[in-house]
Amino acid sequence: RMTINVRQKLKAMLRTPAEALLKVYLASLPRVEFAPEKVERILVLAYHGLGNFILYTPALRALRERYPNARLDLQVGNNTGCEEVLAGAGLFDHIYNLRYSAGLRAWWRRAQEIRETGYDLVIGEFHSHSWPLALLIAASRAPFRLGHITSPGWSAQFSHYSFVFNLTVSMREDEHEIDRYLDLVARVGARR
Repeated sequence: RMTINVRQKLKAMLRTPAEALLKVYLASLPRVEFAPEKVERILVLAYHGLGNFILYTPALRALRERYPNARLDLQVGNNTGCEEVLAGAGLFDHIYNLRYSAGLRAWWRRAQEIRETGYDLVIGEFHSHSWPLALLIAASRAPFRLGHITSPGWSAQFSHYSFVFNLTVSMREDEHEIDRYLDLVARVGARR
């Protein structure tokens, strides 16, 4: 059985070339000018705690109001009950729960489902920056990929995979979290 230290070193060695390949792949995708009228299917990735998710609610409501006829789906996976909080709010058409620990096969199946759904817009915010989520965003082949990027006063860990986004939003250090989320969706025309 591989020790945790060896496993971490192996992951670190593989991550750099894998990230380089992912960047090349994303650069090869067609560049499309953002057009709200082309957005019919939206996937929101929300891998954060319940409190953060509640602060995300005004932005999600603005998104639903801006795109009332779009299919708006939510994907969570941190087992904090986020999906239950808004399940009856009428904001989402589908809610998916995929934990980080679900295993490679489950992540692979979910990536195929996302690709088959043909999302036009995938949204990840600063709590949702991880290698598995970066791969899902890339696998989606969504023409519009929205997310927060490293900003003054914020550690790069909050947006290590910001290269997967082609619609980006910077965060201000002194900004309230509700406003960060509202700024994010404002980038695609959703305003309060």
